[in-house]
Amino acid sequence: MAIQYSKTAGVILIGDELLSGQTQDKNLFYIAGQLCLKYIFIKRVAIISDDSDEIIKTVQQFSKAYDYVFTTGGIGPTHDDITAKSMALAFGRDFVLNQQALDCFPQDQTISPGYLRMSMMPTHVSLIRNAASYAPGFIIDNVYVMAGVPHIVQAMMNEVVKDLEPGQPIYTQYIIGQIKEGSIASDLEQLQLSHPAVSIGSYPHYETTNQWHLKLVFKGTDQLQLSKVVQQAQVFCLKQDPRLKVVID
Repeated sequence: MAIQYSKTAGVILIGDELLSGQTQDKNLFYIAGQLCLKYIFIKRVAIISDDSDEIIKTVQQFSKAYDYVFTTGGIGPTHDDITAKSMALAFGRDFVLNQQALDCFPQDQTISPGYLRMSMMPTHVSLIRNAASYAPGFIIDNVYVMAGVPHIVQAMMNEVVKDLEPGQPIYTQYIIGQIKEGSIASDLEQLQLSHPAVSIGSYPHYETTNQWHLKLVFKGTDQLQLSKVVQQAQVFCLKQDPRLKVVID
């Protein structure tokens, strides 16, 4: 599978609670869906602890490797929210009170220590508007630093995705049918070897009707070549299920 994605991304999910099993991540699914709409494809995901050294190391690696990096978690008002300060250290920036961020909070009441803490950011960042609550995220270099609460992450992603430069379109087709994966494995391997520029994925699942179903996913940048590969796959898949479906996305 050798599709050359023109725009790539990495996602870093930060939080001890994710690693301990206390919290189930719900953010990756949404982030990935929004990025796919812009033909930006996630190449790597890391789940890391609330450890400054780990955050610094991972962010630096991802920032160099991918066009965009998205982080979730660790920018709240409590002592264990260390992501913002870690970002400053990762990029060699000062960590200061960002007045624009502070102005996002209600101004008709006394500014709380929590508001002040959430307004501390590295220098030279752009804010990510947060329509779900007051505290903004921020963009530092090619890293988009967001909250961890799912509905806030969604609000922030809805803002940032508008300005992301899209990648080259990737086209997708599917073959879906009552096919046993093992029965076509050899044919599928040969087809992939013959067409390295098309990505072929095989995803079996067992239905409650006691039937094996298989979803073959074909992706490529050349629509004509993609269709030819799907047609070739149909030949050996039809032997297993004459009623299979071909879906063009």
